Amino acid sequence: MSAVTPTQVNELLISIGRSLLQYTADAYPWSPANKDLRDPILHLAHQQQESVRKIVHWLDDEGEFIDYGIYPVDYTSLHYVAAEFLLKYMISNQSDIVELATVECSEEDAETAHHLFLAEILANEQSILDELKKLTSR
Repeated sequence: MSAVTPTQVNELLISIGRSLLQYTADAYPWSPANKDLRDPILHLAHQQQESVRKIVHWLDDEGEFIDYGIYPVDYTSLHYVAAEFLLKYMISNQSDIVELATVECSEEDAETAHHLFLAEILANEQSILDELKKLTSR
């Protein structure tokens, strides 16, 4: 029996699918001053969509109701800021996502297919976090 419930997986879906990275990509266009960060951020948002697709597919295969959630209202206060400024908030949000994915992965028996699935999600989200951190040193 799986230790991670579909409700927990759906919470992860909402965290990832309604992340600040996704919001930032959806709220484009940005000012021309942020042009050098536009492509990397949009690429990472696209990479994160792969996690969303995998989770939705898993929940659908399990016959579970899928709740996509909504973007937090707090994100609306981050309009019209420089992408460089926004990066620290994206890194913080992505760190929270990685922490949640880590907890869910650790709660699942390492011998199950669910653990492998969660490990893939965790690896993708950790990769995104690492890349966001690299963007701050540009």
